[in-house]
Amino acid sequence: SPVVTRGGSWNFTGRLFDEDSSGHPGLEGRELTMRIDGEIVATITTSIDGTFSYTHDLGYAIARGPHNIAFSFSGETYYLPTQYNVTVYSRADIDIEVFPINLDIIRGDPNSPIKLQGRILEVGGESNVMHNMTISLNWEDLLLSLSSNPWADDGTEHFGLITNAIQLMPPGPLTLTIKVEPDGSRYLNGDSLEVEVVILISVVYDFNPDSLYIAKDQRLLTGSVNVTALDTGQVVPDFPLSAYLVKGTCENKQTSHFNVVGLTDQNGLFVYQFESFQGLPSFYNRTFWGEMRVCFTTDSDSVDYDGKIFLV
Repeated sequence: SPVVTRGGSWNFTGRLFDEDSSGHPGLEGRELTMRIDGEIVATITTSIDGTFSYTHDLGYAIARGPHNIAFSFSGETYYLPTQYNVTVYSRADIDIEVFPINLDIIRGDPNSPIKLQGRILEVGGESNVMHNMTISLNWEDLLLSLSSNPWADDGTEHFGLITNAIQLMPPGPLTLTIKVEPDGSRYLNGDSLEVEVVILISVVYDFNPDSLYIAKDQRLLTGSVNVTALDTGQVVPDFPLSAYLVKGTCENKQTSHFNVVGLTDQNGLFVYQFESFQGLPSFYNRTFWGEMRVCFTTDSDSVDYDGKIFLV
């Protein structure tokens, strides 16, 4: 192919022959000079029947774009000089680099969108930063809508991809794909890069009961927490919660009387139960148990900061 990417090779084959003689006999053992853009790069000797072949490795320093290739025969006593010219092209691969951005991505929150910043470098040449290439952000087979031009005129030549985390996205780690299309006018190939982000959700807790009431001789305390997503209103299954029965304030949960750790069920419901076993006073005995309250925590990596602080 006349179009080859840096790091590849141009492969040439040809034949030097007597055009005026019957049968066009080949000229064997003649020297040909090969030039690229006027510069001699090789001397080739024709073989049987005047055929020749040559492979030129492009390397990575060659300029992108068209190049003139010339095969010339200087002539001899009975043969005039001749030259054959052909135009070939070199392209370059690209590398996509993404810079780390430590910002929360909260699903359904336009103030906490997905933000990816990076740059595109040509492979080889002078490793130039490439600007204004056609770029997109995808999740699985879905093309995500960008909220602004990815190529801001800020002098950096970096791209910025901003899009809201949509409701279809599940909470937790999510793989997105950055795609850059080939640029024929600049002889650049395209590329893609997978990027992992973490999608957080805002949640709503529904406590039942919403306050602690203890009856005389009561030995069993039960309750539940229902967890739903703020943006969709849908229940959140497999959400980790811990319930603590503590004396005084929730700051004392490390020395709690009892604790229950578990996940919400498929209906987003977490159920807890504390029991004062035989041999211990009932929970009504404040002299023994103190002023009690039920406290909650979560170690979920998929809930936003407010969803954690609300429980503390």
